Amino acid sequence: MKSFIFISLLLFGFWVTDVFALDMDLVSQGLDAYARENNLPESDAAVATTGVDVSGSEQAPDMVVIPYVPQAPALKVVRKQHEFEVGIERYQYKYHEYAEIGSKFMHMRGAYSGIFMAYAFRPVDIDSMVEQIINLYRVELRYATGRVNYTGAQQDSLGNVTGFTYNGVNDFVFEGRGILGNEYALPQAWTVTPYTGLGYRLLNDSMQEAGPGGYERESSYWYLPLGATLAKDLPRGWRCEYNAEYDYFISGKQVSHLEDIDSALDPLGNKQNKGFGWRTSLKVVKSFPRVKWSLEPYYRFWHIQKSCVEPWTSQGQPISGSVPDTIIVGWEPDNITQELGLRLGAQF
Repeated sequence: MKSFIFISLLLFGFWVTDVFALDMDLVSQGLDAYARENNLPESDAAVATTGVDVSGSEQAPDMVVIPYVPQAPALKVVRKQHEFEVGIERYQYKYHEYAEIGSKFMHMRGAYSGIFMAYAFRPVDIDSMVEQIINLYRVELRYATGRVNYTGAQQDSLGNVTGFTYNGVNDFVFEGRGILGNEYALPQAWTVTPYTGLGYRLLNDSMQEAGPGGYERESSYWYLPLGATLAKDLPRGWRCEYNAEYDYFISGKQVSHLEDIDSALDPLGNKQNKGFGWRTSLKVVKSFPRVKWSLEPYYRFWHIQKSCVEPWTSQGQPISGSVPDTIIVGWEPDNITQELGLRLGAQF
């Protein structure tokens, strides 16, 4: 079912992007008419309005030409060699943990606000073989904080479980990604950019501040992003970008600071080995003389399966359970994370 939803969103995004994309033949006719009325060279009018170089002249020093795929018309799409992006984001956060039988064990809900930044580099005059594979290098960072409501259960050192609710838990998340991609120009001012890279995500829940029985939780993921961005340059400095990405989960670790419950307890670390994520977004960009403004609704999803089981310890020694010859163990249950939000950014 999740795969069906992902594929449906992917196809829907391509359709929406195509709806936004105007017929470039009609645009060209309108530009030619405008140029004739204002005594402008027709090719210069097209460049100024659409951002597509149809004259074949050399680009500015800080601009690079994206190569077209074989058999495509001899047009050029121009992008900046060094591009910086900063902005703010706001999103709704939902997190669910599931018991062995599939029912919800606990959930967290709340709103996050944060900042993000990115730097893209498009090298020139590099090895031709390398350029055929990679012509885009990008670094992305984001940091967000939020207040969430936690509903779940807690377990004491004797294994007794009780339900409870915490409101207004302070959380923060940090994510960093390194991206390697290849931008291909297509006919009619389209570009497609397949990419991969390496990502790291850290989430911290400060439940120890919420009340008795609460403890700090740290969740970290390493993952491999595999995605593509389909973009369309439009008249009057507009551009539309649709992104779809699958995140291959490499490894993760959940650290539960049980010492916040009882100072005699050690932190509990559970390794996570199975899971996946995916994300999608639709970005609208408007170019101005010195800056490009963008608005981007997005959706992010993670499904991480049950972690490895580890014993509760005190000074490095396992803690015995209430039943003779048993020890208390803990694990991170099967869980799902969803983030639905909006970004406002500026590109330089």
